[in-house]
Amino acid sequence: AMSPEKRAEEELMEEAMKPIESSRPASASSETGTRRDRRARILVIDDDPDTRRLLTNQLEELRFDVVTAASAETGLQSARDQRPDLITLDLIMPEMTGWEALREFKEAPDLQDIPVVVVSVVAGEQDRGSLFGAVDLLTKPVDHDELLRVLRRNLLEPRGRRVLVVEDDPGTQELFKSQLEGAGLQVTVAGNGEEAETALDGFTPDIILLDLVMPVMDGTAFLQRLRKDPARVEIPVIICTGKELSSAERKRLKAQAAEILAKGSDFEADLMAVLASFFPLDIRLPPSPPPQRGSGQGAPGES
Repeated sequence: AMSPEKRAEEELMEEAMKPIESSRPASASSETGTRRDRRARILVIDDDPDTRRLLTNQLEELRFDVVTAASAETGLQSARDQRPDLITLDLIMPEMTGWEALREFKEAPDLQDIPVVVVSVVAGEQDRGSLFGAVDLLTKPVDHDELLRVLRRNLLEPRGRRVLVVEDDPGTQELFKSQLEGAGLQVTVAGNGEEAETALDGFTPDIILLDLVMPVMDGTAFLQRLRKDPARVEIPVIICTGKELSSAERKRLKAQAAEILAKGSDFEADLMAVLASFFPLDIRLPPSPPPQRGSGQGAPGES
């Protein structure tokens, strides 16, 4: 039997070979129709020739078309000319840095929907909220299995389902990330309202999950500021709080938020139900354990 890792790799290789009909506008230099006749394309931006060569070899083994750029400036131009399906980006480069290029990728209307994966020796030290909406981080040297995971998540799963989680508790942040990424969503985390505003400078989420009780800038203050911004007034906000709200507080918040969810025993199910009303979820739950023989009990949920 084929191992799960080998099956995942073959699925990715099959996907790389499929004709792609992108929702992104073609570049001015592209010929009509060529977009549909090529393999998935990845742009590798790194000033180190060894890294470019290694990543190119790994990606070409998976049957991707690979375009490389030795500087951030060249990479930005290549992104516009080549219309890649994904970009890998080093952070530490001379002249224009990866951070500066990433801001441009996420702010430029013609580039902002292209997934960007940061590949850097300092990737493990970065907080996603500070990276202007980068969808994934890989540390050099790039592990093959980690590369597969990142490519699968960004190329096989539907795009345009970006969630900003504003929550100060690290444990709750991880629970949110695990649950939402497992449902096929792209997650950016901010630890308070101030960090959330910084994150919003780099991208526009499809929805915001907002805690209320946080240091620096709490959820109520952030929500008020958000609704005063004409460019962000329409972003749906789901309040997720363990705070006991008075009827007056609930009424006031309900006027500014799409939903208010109480953190408790049913919170996970309630959250998934609300999110599913905004966009379809790709929920991949772990398989249920088989019923124990002789127990007389059916599988979970059967009654």
